[in-house]
Amino acid sequence: MASETDKIWFSNNIKKLEAQYKGQYIAILNEKVIANSDNFDTISEMVMELKKSSKIKGIPIVVRASKKNPAAIKIPSI
Repeated sequence: MASETDKIWFSNNIKKLEAQYKGQYIAILNEKVIANSDNFDTISEMVMELKKSSKIKGIPIVVRASKKNPAAIKIPSI
């Protein structure tokens, strides 16, 4: 399950993330952005590759970096 800490970190940093990623989907794990893309399918694939290669442990949250349209938090199936 995704970390509640990451959800809080996202909420607390939305302005900065929105400015940096301009509405892209971002994957967050351990309070860090580990991937970003304009396309949800692409970011899901990126997260799955990171997981398969053991570069990450845990399940990231994936959100849209947009205060106006944050989209629901989506967790890629891994």
